Amino acid sequence: MLRGVRIYSDREELHAHRSWDETMKAIKSMDACFVTGHNAIHAGIAISKIKRLLLPDPTARSTIGYGHAMKDNTQEELIRKTTAAAKANNIKVRWLNEYCGYAFFVADRDELNPYVHIEFALPGQPIGHRPAITVSKKTHPKIFKTFVDTYDSLWDNHSREPDNGSR
Repeated sequence: MLRGVRIYSDREELHAHRSWDETMKAIKSMDACFVTGHNAIHAGIAISKIKRLLLPDPTARSTIGYGHAMKDNTQEELIRKTTAAAKANNIKVRWLNEYCGYAFFVADRDELNPYVHIEFALPGQPIGHRPAITVSKKTHPKIFKTFVDTYDSLWDNHSREPDNGSR
């Protein structure tokens, strides 16, 4: 293992290391970029940790294309429901101009032990089959900074306020 980096072949392996609830209990805050965010936002404790949430524009061709590759026509509905739930919980939400192909969150950006967690949402693969990587700022500050800078750029320059069609 590379120090400060953990690699998981899928969610089963990730959750064997630590459950979603354990992860959420251990962090104070996160900026998240999710594929639909449906599972995370409806997992209870996570909703209190998310400060900013990026989701793909549900009407973007790339988002629709990803849904077709996944044989899933619920993408738009899930993104809209997640948007509404996040807004109802005072989470700042923006829609990315396009689907980005991965989900990631920056955990505890301004705390003692920040890290970034990245999952690769591969078209055609079931959601549980996402390979994932967790990288610590302490041991890999450049990688961490790259993801923080990417998140901030996506938020500031490549996203917009959700439309009012969010349920």
